[in-house]
Amino acid sequence: MKTIVAVNLALFSALVVAGSKFEAIDGQNVTISFDIDEVEKADEAKISFKEDKKEYAELIAQKPWVYDDPPRPGVSLIVGKGCLSVIIQNVDISRSGLYKAEAYTGEKVFEVTATLVVNKAPVSSSPAPPHSSSSPTPLSSSDLHWIVIVIVIVIVIPLVIVVSGGVYFWKLRRESITYIYYFTYEQRCSSNNLSLYSLSELLRSVRQQRMKKKKKKKKKKLLLV
Repeated sequence: MKTIVAVNLALFSALVVAGSKFEAIDGQNVTISFDIDEVEKADEAKISFKEDKKEYAELIAQKPWVYDDPPRPGVSLIVGKGCLSVIIQNVDISRSGLYKAEAYTGEKVFEVTATLVVNKAPVSSSPAPPHSSSSPTPLSSSDLHWIVIVIVIVIVIPLVIVVSGGVYFWKLRRESITYIYYFTYEQRCSSNNLSLYSLSELLRSVRQQRMKKKKKKKKKKLLLV
C-alpha cells in the first residue's frame, strides 16, 4: 500500500507520491489518497486526524456516516477501486499532523498513515504595483496655462469690473453732491443779496421822508417869522 498526495495550487494541480510525510502551503486544497486493496468492498472506511501536540485523534470523515452530528465541513471522503481519498479544502497550520485511513472488511482491518506538514505562505518582498487610480497624473504646462486663464476670467475680470464701477459711481455721487452744494450756496447768496437790497431801499425811503419832514418844518418857521 502507498499514499498519494495531490496538492491543488493556485494555477495547477501537482500529484505527489509520498511515503509517510508530505508538505503543503497554507491556503491550499490537499487530496490524500491511501492505496488500500479492495477498499471499495469494505463495510466501513474512515479517516482520522491527530493534530501535533494532542493526545487523541479526531474522526474527520467516514463512510457510511453513522453519527447524528454532520461531518466536518471542508472535508470529503471518496472511495474508489483500491483507493481511499480524503480532500481537505483550504488547509492551515492547524491541519498539520498524522492522518490515518482505516478500512474494515469482515474481520480484516487495513490501516495506512501519512503525516501532513502545512507551512506558512511565503511573503513577497517585491512591493505591490501602484494602483492607477491612486496616483494622480501631473499637470502639463498647457493645463496650467488654461487654469491661469480660467482664474483670470472667473475672478480677476469681474473684480476689475466691480472696482471700476464703484469708482465711477463714487465720482458721479461726488459730482452730484458738489453740484447740489454749489446750487444751494448760490441760492443762499442770491437770497441774502435780495434781503440786503430791500433793507437798503427801506432805509433810503425812511431818510427821504425824514428830509421831507425837516424841510416842511423849516418852511413853517419861515412863514411864522
